Amino acid sequence: YPQDIEALLRELPGIKRGNVIAFGAGSAGQERLVVAAEVDPRESESIEAIISSRILEAVGIEVGEVLLMPAGSLPRTTSGKLQRARVRQMHADGSLPCHSQP
Repeated sequence: YPQDIEALLRELPGIKRGNVIAFGAGSAGQERLVVAAEVDPRESESIEAIISSRILEAVGIEVGEVLLMPAGSLPRTTSGKLQRARVRQMHADGSLPCHSQP
């Protein structure tokens, strides 16, 4: 479940507290895990590896892509909840504002 992966990463140093979304991307049978996190751009080089290794160690899933986002860039509802479906759509159409994209 995406919420379980997000909970693993929520308190990692370098990630803006709680601002992380996990989702699947790709077609059925070729789906890969994508993680989008709001981070300080100065942390971007080390945080990608930390995110990937934390998930692999905890749940045994390889991360297909880590998207490092500027603070405040993940879309939210009017009540402040992160919008996973909107992030998935923005990823698919290439409109996410990322610090880096592997």
